[in-house]
Amino acid sequence: MAGLLVNAMSGKELRDLDAQERFFLGTYIERLRDDDDPLRLLYSWMRARQINAVEVAANTLDIPEIAADSRVVASGISDPRAGLSVSAEFEGYIGVTDLDRFVQDNLLIRSSSPNIRLHVVAKRPARPVLLGLVIADLVDWNRPREDGRALELLKGVQWRR
Repeated sequence: MAGLLVNAMSGKELRDLDAQERFFLGTYIERLRDDDDPLRLLYSWMRARQINAVEVAANTLDIPEIAADSRVVASGISDPRAGLSVSAEFEGYIGVTDLDRFVQDNLLIRSSSPNIRLHVVAKRPARPVLLGLVIADLVDWNRPREDGRALELLKGVQWRR
């Protein structure tokens, strides 16, 4: 369902859904529209979009080079559609097979104050990531600035079913 929601939030045409998928997607969309706290719902529903999220640290001067690495694609706070200025942090998607080498090549380390969040997935999404992923990633931060921007983006969604 996470994948269907990402596509629906991103305005993608959803032609090949069976009746059950269409029904459940419609139910989820209505709940999001009617709920007083849609971000809480999104947070719980969108966890399945990734294998896991890895948080590591890098020298802030290296962030532009890390963001330009072809093995990652920017999302969440690092996606221009988020409208957030974050030069000292990076967030993006990476394929599970690229993760270890990427961490090693970029000298990333586990830290109590990480500045890089990598969403690990089976296959890295194309550039730019779908808007639904940007929204879900913003919700994961659970910080007022990111939540506010996620709500703005969610309100602007042209839902597809």
